[in-house]
Amino acid sequence: MKQLSSTLPFAMCALLMFLSQPAAAEVRESTKTVGGTAVHYKTILPDSYDPAKAHPAVLVFGGGPQTMNTVDNTLNRNFRAEAEKRGYLVFGLAAPAGELFFESGDRIFPEFLKMVLTEYKVYNSKFHVAGPSNGGIAAMHIEPKPGERLADADFVEVIRLAPACSPAALLFR
Repeated sequence: MKQLSSTLPFAMCALLMFLSQPAAAEVRESTKTVGGTAVHYKTILPDSYDPAKAHPAVLVFGGGPQTMNTVDNTLNRNFRAEAEKRGYLVFGLAAPAGELFFESGDRIFPEFLKMVLTEYKVYNSKFHVAGPSNGGIAAMHIEPKPGERLADADFVEVIRLAPACSPAALLFR
């Protein structure tokens, strides 16, 4: 009995710490096939996510080799907390078949965006794009020239964020 009474305060403390943690938004890991190529991505749903409501959206590209590991790091370090708090949908994409987005990995656009828009309501059907390092190059690469739209997707307009050390700092001002 004495052993139980000595562990009870510890158990209560652990329970209180667990219950006091803020509710984390849902993160979905998905794969879509676009033009015969598997595209792996994660979606961060904000705390206030309502599938009937349109939310602003950010397309995030990881740095370096643009693998899911770099996407995870970028989402956790730069985007997740603010997106959850401010009501943004965030889509973090890994380079398809290991081909960087500014090389030949961009072939998944605009089809990938069309697929996303059938599943999620994106405010004004417009995506902000961002990413550090190679992710920033990819964001600028897929952006249409002024006055153009992204390929044949008249309903998709990509809004590029200015380069910065912390992409989220600009997006969530």
